Amino acid sequence: MWDILLISFRESFEAWLIVGIIITFLKTSGRGSLVKPAYLGAIFGIAISLFLGVTIFSEASTLGEESREIFEATMMLLAAGLVGYFIVWMSHQNRSVTAHIKTQVEKRTTWIEIFLLSLLSVVREGVELTVFILTKVGTAPSKIIFIAACGLAVSFLAAYFIFLAASHYLLKYIFKLLGIMLIFLGAEMFSEGLLEFLPMSGEEWEVIFSLIFALPAFYIFFKNDFLHWRQERNLKNI
Repeated sequence: MWDILLISFRESFEAWLIVGIIITFLKTSGRGSLVKPAYLGAIFGIAISLFLGVTIFSEASTLGEESREIFEATMMLLAAGLVGYFIVWMSHQNRSVTAHIKTQVEKRTTWIEIFLLSLLSVVREGVELTVFILTKVGTAPSKIIFIAACGLAVSFLAAYFIFLAASHYLLKYIFKLLGIMLIFLGAEMFSEGLLEFLPMSGEEWEVIFSLIFALPAFYIFFKNDFLHWRQERNLKNI
C-alpha cells in the first residue's frame, strides 16, 4: 500500500502548496479581503473530493470479482497515464511553480474568482487521488482511509515546514524526489494493468512493460537538468 501513501502525500502536498501560495500572495499584495474565499474554496474542495471519492469507491466495491479486476486494471492504466502527465508537467514547471500560481492569482480580482481558483485546485488533486485509490477497490476501506489520512497529515506538515523555511530549493528537491518515486509507481501500474488485458504473464513481461514506461519517463524528467548541467559545464570550459 506504499503507492496509496505516496500518491496521497503527493496530491495533498500540491494542494496545500497551491492554497498556501494563493493565501500568502493575497496577503503580501494587499488583497487580504480575498483570503476568506481562498480558505472557503479549499474547504469546499476538500468536501467535494471526499464526497466523490467515497461515492465512487462505494459503487465500485459492489462489482463482482471479475468485473472488479477489469475495473482495477483500467484504473491502473488511467493512473499510469496521470503519472505520465505529472512527469511532463513537473519537467516544465518544477522551477516556476510559485510564479505560475501567482500569475493565476493576479488575473483574478473578485471574490468568486479566488474562491473558484482555490476550489478547483483542490478538487483537481482530489479527483487524481481518487483514480489511484480506485485501483484498490478490493482492499478494506478502513485500511485505505488510514493510509490516505497518514499521507495527508504528513504532506500538511511538510508544506507547513516549507512555508516556514521559505526554501525554493527545498521545494525543488522534494518535487524531484516525488517525481522519481512516481515514475516507479507509474511503471508498476502500467505493467500490472496492461498484463490484465494481454494473454502473456510472468515477471519477465512485468519487467519489460515497466521499462517501456520508466525509460522514457526518466528521460523526460531529467532532460532539462542534464541540459542545464551541460550548459554550465560548457561555460566553465570557456
